[in-house]
Amino acid sequence: MTHSTIRVDHLTINYYGPPGAQAGLDALVAAAAKQTAAPAPLQSSVELASDTSPAQAHQMDEPAEPSAPAPVEHSTQSQPLAELELPSIGDLWPGQGGIYAGVRQYPEGLCHLIVAAADAGSHAWGAREAETMAISLTDGVINTLELAVNGPYSPAVDAARLHTADGHQNFYLPAIAELHHAWASIPEAFINDSYWSSSERSAKGAFRIDFAAGVQLGSTKDTAHLVRPVRRFTA
Repeated sequence: MTHSTIRVDHLTINYYGPPGAQAGLDALVAAAAKQTAAPAPLQSSVELASDTSPAQAHQMDEPAEPSAPAPVEHSTQSQPLAELELPSIGDLWPGQGGIYAGVRQYPEGLCHLIVAAADAGSHAWGAREAETMAISLTDGVINTLELAVNGPYSPAVDAARLHTADGHQNFYLPAIAELHHAWASIPEAFINDSYWSSSERSAKGAFRIDFAAGVQLGSTKDTAHLVRPVRRFTA
């Protein structure tokens, strides 16, 4: 068992558990720590998929006990967009963990969005009547961290953040805007069913998208819907 405490903006992380289960959380924590430490929100130095070790990320925040580094050693953070061999939208991107869904604007800058090649099962979002702070409509990293750290427990979020592919461990449950982006860009990568977003709608429910009808809806949190993990890295 390991214990580590990390503070990221309004989040205070006290993790107790096996190092293996913490690895994916470390990648998201490191990214969020850099994002909040950036002097200009739209020109942040954060690289969400830069595979920076948690030890390096801690140097940008308050001192914390070191935790196991993420196993990914390669990084594309310093490669200009023109130098990357971009696949077509909808194609698998070798080495990047899934299907290329194009680019989106985030606080850290323009990012490539990667959608996992397969669903991570069907899960409940969480407990009904349990209000959370996972309220971002555009940033699933923030929502995923909020639920993973401060709870309440979310089976859907855990299924997404524990997903790994091509050595990458920084997957998360997309916010509703990111899920809509995936529906608009690569609908053929999904089945005609409902997928959870990480965006809370109310204490009772959260947002989802019905990929059969292409509509945004809400469901009670204890309903099981499909989960599709995503990750991103700066372009």
